[in-house]
Amino acid sequence: GLAFASLSALAAEPRQLDTLGFRLGMPAQAVVHRMRELSLTINAHEGNPGNVLDKPMLHRLTGQRQGATSGSDESIEADLVTPPGAQVVWRVMRISAYPAQAKPTVATVYDSLQEK
Repeated sequence: GLAFASLSALAAEPRQLDTLGFRLGMPAQAVVHRMRELSLTINAHEGNPGNVLDKPMLHRLTGQRQGATSGSDESIEADLVTPPGAQVVWRVMRISAYPAQAKPTVATVYDSLQEK
């Protein structure tokens, strides 16, 4: 009945996971745009992994925010595919750091992940 229809609709339309709006396959320009929307300080990282490229290429974008009152730090790292492929995200990492007195409990983190 109704439960079966709802489950089949979910299976038919897979939802792409995201981290604060950052998704795998997202173009580099869209990453920069999203970081600006979140008021993050943006850094572009170039390199030549394994010295196999002719010149250094953009391979990671990072966005950082420091909590003015809480002392907590948060950053997003978006690793990009290097040419000859399109410059899209292949990995997203969110890193949160808290001062000892403001660190959330494991239960709080677990509950917030369950809500997602």
